[in-house]
Amino acid sequence: DIDHFKRINDQHGHAGGDKALIYFAQTVKARVRDVDILGRFGGEEFLLLMPDTPLIGAEFGVNRLLGEMRKLPLQLPEAALTVLFSAGVAQWHGDESVESLIARADAAMYAAKSAGRGRVAVAASTQEAPAVTAGYRA
Repeated sequence: DIDHFKRINDQHGHAGGDKALIYFAQTVKARVRDVDILGRFGGEEFLLLMPDTPLIGAEFGVNRLLGEMRKLPLQLPEAALTVLFSAGVAQWHGDESVESLIARADAAMYAAKSAGRGRVAVAASTQEAPAVTAGYRA
């Protein structure tokens, strides 16, 4: 979920918001594997599927993406804009529904936002609270 997206729209207009969405998607797509799948889930939310990736590898990869986004601001005509995000990372359990997987990732993403945004949280495999990391700092 792109952090403070409403603020981006308010300060840079809907055209600026659209540019931020496109920039985010292009930046992520250029930095993930060919087998990984990125899709817009709604509004400013995206899903990244990382097949055959252990949970620790997915957490590392998403933190690396966050670090890259910190270093590469979007150049708008009126200003440079750092587009950051908060992410929830979850590993699918073979007997789990897609809805349950997304709900766990979503809960982790909200935990990352509550911990200060610009962070990655790992979803628990049970009803425990997600673990939040501060994110990769370059």
